Amino acid sequence: MEHLTEFTCIRCQKPIPLARFLKKSYTCSDPCATAVRKEQSRLDHARACRLCHRPATPEQIRDWQAWAKAKGLVLKVGRPRKQATVEELAAKPLAEVAPPVQSGTTVQKRNQSQSRKEV
Repeated sequence: MEHLTEFTCIRCQKPIPLARFLKKSYTCSDPCATAVRKEQSRLDHARACRLCHRPATPEQIRDWQAWAKAKGLVLKVGRPRKQATVEELAAKPLAEVAPPVQSGTTVQKRNQSQSRKEV
């Protein structure tokens, strides 16, 4: 297979085969490509969390927490509250799931002429 001498692998500096170069590959082989992807992923994860994009290193976390505190943001710690399933809600008495409407509260009903668009 022909090699292009002026284009070399970004990882090991070996020449890139012509077939890989024509596919716009910057590496000489699949193992080099895998290693480059892993290294880039490691660098990305060191910069920020892949889920929330907050800083990832301890120094960055402390700086971010200080900034958030100065801005007045609420720092939530821990897991989010578990959502109740239909079976759990069905097992509870109705008064716990949906408290009764307080007296003095009025419910406004829409007139049929108001709900339809005028043509």
